[in-house]
Amino acid sequence: MRPLAQGELDGLCGVYAVLNSIRYLYNLDQQELEYIFLNILRNIEQKHQLSRFIYEGLSGLNISQILNYDFIQDKFPVKEKPFHKQKKETLPEFWELLKNTLDNYGGIFIVSISKWDYKNDRLSMSHWSTVFKVKEKRMYFYDSYALKWLDRSKLMTKEDYNDSSRPYFISPSYTYYLNKE
Repeated sequence: MRPLAQGELDGLCGVYAVLNSIRYLYNLDQQELEYIFLNILRNIEQKHQLSRFIYEGLSGLNISQILNYDFIQDKFPVKEKPFHKQKKETLPEFWELLKNTLDNYGGIFIVSISKWDYKNDRLSMSHWSTVFKVKEKRMYFYDSYALKWLDRSKLMTKEDYNDSSRPYFISPSYTYYLNKE
């Protein structure tokens, strides 16, 4: 029997994605990250039911709310949602935007990734992570749950939905770009 890992019983990957983005950009130490982590949890607890978020995880709206908390906004102000409210979100457009942005400006993206189990017709994974590098055929992650990379051929957006050769669904409309400048 193997031990449980972070994320198997909790839905805190969204919080970790925010923390990992900040850590990646600003090279904060453990104490600074613990302070931010505690304040994120306190804010969630004040505004929502914390136990629900720990168990169910965070939505795109919740990630936006966290990124807009005063104590985060004051120290780490640059955040964008490049595909927010766009009707069509094709994988080639999304891929190109991430690749060009990271190649030309640096920074990091927070992304929502889900895995669809076609055999059982259900979602088998829903996860928030951070993308720090995109190449022609592969996306690389700075992740809280050991996700290192995904091949482009395995990813889809809602425009490619129901393509069983692509089990991973990535949501451009719930993608956040963070940079220092």
